[in-house]
Amino acid sequence: MRLATVGSSWITDSFLESFLSLPGVSLAAVYSRDREKAALFAKKHGAASYYDSLESMAADPGIDAVYLASPNACHAPQAELFLTHKKSVLCEKPLTLQTGEAESLFALAEQNGVVLCEAMMSAHHPELSVLRDSIGKIGAVHSASFDFSQLSSKYPAYLAGKRPNVFLPELGGGCLEDLGVYAVYLACLLFGEPIAVQADALFLETGADGAGGAFLQYNDLLVTLTYSKMAQSYSASQIFGDAGTILVESVSQLGQCEMVLPGGKREVLFPARSRFDLMRQEAQDFLAYCEGGKAMVPYGQARNDSLAVSRIMKRIRLASGGFLF
Repeated sequence: MRLATVGSSWITDSFLESFLSLPGVSLAAVYSRDREKAALFAKKHGAASYYDSLESMAADPGIDAVYLASPNACHAPQAELFLTHKKSVLCEKPLTLQTGEAESLFALAEQNGVVLCEAMMSAHHPELSVLRDSIGKIGAVHSASFDFSQLSSKYPAYLAGKRPNVFLPELGGGCLEDLGVYAVYLACLLFGEPIAVQADALFLETGADGAGGAFLQYNDLLVTLTYSKMAQSYSASQIFGDAGTILVESVSQLGQCEMVLPGGKREVLFPARSRFDLMRQEAQDFLAYCEGGKAMVPYGQARNDSLAVSRIMKRIRLASGGFLF
């Protein structure tokens, strides 16, 4: 696979480190609006070429697929451009800001015989099935609590009167899209779509949400989601059963997962994995989806999960005060 990238932040650096460790892949091109920055990023990662024009890069016949790590508001139009040019797309979360956009993009990918995939580490975690199976070992599960509260490195700048991109709704910024999506994804991967959603959010002066929470109601299960870019959490997320509890160290990477049985006995379900390993698995799955064959069965599931999460995110936004992008 000959890959191109859009975005030159730390997340692209991390992804490329993992991607380029796979056999049979290469970095064909990189993009930045700043041509000098594009040239430096290409040199850093050994890319064959660089662009400051998305249209020119999309038309390059030497590119098979694109990794998108641009601002959230750019995901949908950029994915559409590359899918139209029959390039497969691996897009950082959230895939889109609107459910209708996600549905249209998957349809466009199918029409052009290429793959569209959302980059979500938990969805590609090699031991996700272990976590799912373990839920059946803790008795009747009627509640769960998933949290991703991480003090943003950009929050001091916001408090100083600046306007960092992560707190600008016009760029798709805010806590739900940046952190809450991980909690939503894990709930969806484990329990599916809820029958009812309640939510609220704390909005900043920019119009973006700085913190929020949601209740996902299932037939006999209530999942509580909390997320914040204004504070730091140090507690594990939990799945509560009447015969035990599962501790999930991280909703984004799962981390170390443990089962706590009555009496306090603990059993490690699986240890934490590095970001390198998780991104490598993510890239490996994407590569398999693009190659087709039996891999298209899990690709269909990944597509369905992305669409389900997109629908839940919309319901949370509406319940939180109707903020839409």
